[in-house]
Amino acid sequence: MIGKSWWIKGDTIIPVDHHLEYLQEHPQQFGLTTNKLKTVIANAKAQGKDVKEDVIINYALVNGWIRVRKNPQYWSFNVRGFRQRRKDIVNFCYDMTMEKKMSENDSMKILDFTDGKTYNYYYQQGGVKAFLAESKKKGINPMKEKQEKSQKREARRIGGAWWFRGKGSKPIDVGTGNHIGLMISKPEIFHLTKEEIDEAYKTTGEPVGMEGKAREFLIDKVVRNGWIRIRHYTGGRDYWSFTINDFKSRRSDLTDFCWWAITEDLMTEHDDISILSLKDNQMYNYSYMQGGVKSFLNEKKKNNSMLKSLLTRYKNTN
Repeated sequence: MIGKSWWIKGDTIIPVDHHLEYLQEHPQQFGLTTNKLKTVIANAKAQGKDVKEDVIINYALVNGWIRVRKNPQYWSFNVRGFRQRRKDIVNFCYDMTMEKKMSENDSMKILDFTDGKTYNYYYQQGGVKAFLAESKKKGINPMKEKQEKSQKREARRIGGAWWFRGKGSKPIDVGTGNHIGLMISKPEIFHLTKEEIDEAYKTTGEPVGMEGKAREFLIDKVVRNGWIRIRHYTGGRDYWSFTINDFKSRRSDLTDFCWWAITEDLMTEHDDISILSLKDNQMYNYSYMQGGVKSFLNEKKKNNSMLKSLLTRYKNTN
């Protein structure tokens, strides 16, 4: 084989000997089933066509994968939706240049299967370096993104806390504080008044801010009014805790948060989650031994297009 080859998607980089052979050996990884692969081949043969590599490769590109090959003269990228997948190519080029496997002066050719357009970055015009500089102007900075991912991994290690309203809103990060602390500092967010909070603590005889009976009363009140209390514990047991007014009617909001946390690299599909539903006073547990978050997401399984739309929606809000 001349040169080297890779499949890439997001942070996933798979070095391969032959793109098609790897795809045929691991079809599920590319969003294909074995039966689908057989159907594609059978249809092509039935129409009297040769089963060309591009026919099957295109199915992987539709599912967000990018085909990369290092030729003697240039780097070749096959993609569907260059604008949407530019970030993945930038991250790949950045990693390869850092590892000295790619030179900043190398030429690049990016073929977008969506419209058949080719984007050329020849070494005479700056090659890879020109592509990275152009991308930076478009707001894609791989160094910044790697720093942010490192920070998120650290946040995951030490845990975290959020309030979430659902209905398309973004989670509110409590930071290093606690849930009651945010309620006290910004009561208007929760449709509370300072007087209500002071009265709750006065009734229990506790100092304002203490995590005692007044805190339980106030959190119970805002949760029953629609807020979801979330904390990621990382002590002896690593798990996510949710307190919600009604598990059954708010399942979609829980799903939204989980997809958001996964795309933010704060949660994995295998994490433990425990959900306390106040309406029926029931605890719903999804341990990693039983599939964790993935098990919850797959209950009453939504179709793939809806899951993808959720993922896209939260990525676009960043």
